[in-house]
Amino acid sequence: MSESSAAEDASPNDPPTTYAERLELTRRTAVALARAAIRKAPEALACRWWAKMLAVAAVLGVLTSLLEPYLDVDDGWWDDDDDAQMAEAMDASAAEYAAPEIRWPPPLVVPDALASRPRGDLPEEFVCPLTFDIMLQPASTPRGTTYDHDALVSWVDRRGRYPAGEAGALRRADLSPNLALRRAIERWVVEEQARLAAEERAAAAAAPAAAPAAAPRARASRSPARRRR
Repeated sequence: MSESSAAEDASPNDPPTTYAERLELTRRTAVALARAAIRKAPEALACRWWAKMLAVAAVLGVLTSLLEPYLDVDDGWWDDDDDAQMAEAMDASAAEYAAPEIRWPPPLVVPDALASRPRGDLPEEFVCPLTFDIMLQPASTPRGTTYDHDALVSWVDRRGRYPAGEAGALRRADLSPNLALRRAIERWVVEEQARLAAEERAAAAAAPAAAPAAAPRARASRSPARRRR
């Protein structure tokens, strides 16, 4: 029996066996649904089911139109080469849109006169909850809490979770620099240094003025002795 006669004997209700047949069946289904939706347009406004069918028909039509140029009907629906190409495309896309490497600024330089202050004399938001010292390199977690970088990294490497009673896993890669808090600490250091320098200048200027004030009193105490002579 020839292929033409076998095709003629095939029942129209037989399921499609090739990709071309499945694609043709999908097209016919989309066209049928679209025509039915058009005929039922007056009822579509009052029946949500027909509105959904119209949307499905439109989506199917768009998908078949977009997929047809990129699929070879002779090779079937999918094969190993397609899997490899898809994996390469996904790897290339992941590499292209990968998160940029985080660049950490160097630690702040805080004078000992400020860093050695008691905790109560420091702004509370500048104090690390782990070390209770002023933060030299503020590091934020995904939840927005901030710690000093070295202390937080040491905690995460040893325990792998959030510190200070917070629940949840935490990795070093999840940390990011808190640049806003870093700038606030920098401004505070500059302002405190300027205030301390002004106080030192004022104290130095007041010290020489106090010494000459005692000299006239000494001369006055010696004058009666001269008169007795």
